[in-house]
Amino acid sequence: MLRAASALLTFGALIFAAGFSAPRLVARAADDCATIRSELFGSSPSDMQSAAYKYRNYRTALGNAQHRLRQDEESLDAARAAQSAYFVAHSKTDNLLEFRLSTAMNRAGEDRRNVAYFTEKLAAAAATLTRLNAEYKRLACGAAAGSTSENWAGTYVDSLGHKLEITGSGPSFTAESTWTASATQGATNTLHCTAQGSTATCAGSGKYFDPDKTIETTTKTTLTKSGSTIREKDEILTAPCEPKKEGVSDCKDLGYTSAVVPGAVFTITVRKE
Repeated sequence: MLRAASALLTFGALIFAAGFSAPRLVARAADDCATIRSELFGSSPSDMQSAAYKYRNYRTALGNAQHRLRQDEESLDAARAAQSAYFVAHSKTDNLLEFRLSTAMNRAGEDRRNVAYFTEKLAAAAATLTRLNAEYKRLACGAAAGSTSENWAGTYVDSLGHKLEITGSGPSFTAESTWTASATQGATNTLHCTAQGSTATCAGSGKYFDPDKTIETTTKTTLTKSGSTIREKDEILTAPCEPKKEGVSDCKDLGYTSAVVPGAVFTITVRKE
């Protein structure tokens, strides 16, 4: 728990070192898109200031709790060593040393609970700050770039059996990308996308199937919109393969290499129906 808290504290310090202070980030976004700054939210929205204030307070409290825990664990180790040495010398425990050991154990236990508490609070504050920052940055620069007005929703197809069905519009939406070659061969990919202007980046999960095998896939997908057409680029991240042929336990034994492997890139262009 202490190591996890230290890692989170380090991460928080790096965020602030990189300029994660809420008013500065929002002000920078607004400066980049000055024509809409005053209309949207001004230079220092109060909810961002409040979130940044809570984050800094929890970060400080966690650092203090970690420091106390290190001190009390040193005291606990010393108390254990003293009691052990007394027992070796006298074949019995000492009441005063036993009391000191018990007190040190209680303090260390309380410190660990405090570290866990402030670690949880800091993580929640960081998540709030990240969400608000992304929202205000999108409002400041996304609107100026036209990202909030782009309409992605619809069904897009080509003549090769590809179909892209997009639900929702704006900065976040989901999509189903499918390919049907025949009743026994095709692919599906469920996409969760974030749009900026005419480009959307997506995380995908789905599968490819044919008579010989089924391949579960995850992808990094980029959608680029131009009028009524969308170019879909899928980079395969993972592709574990399950053979269907009787007597074959590994896809490597099918006698050929599939094109659906990690690192492979597939590109299609579809048009709105």
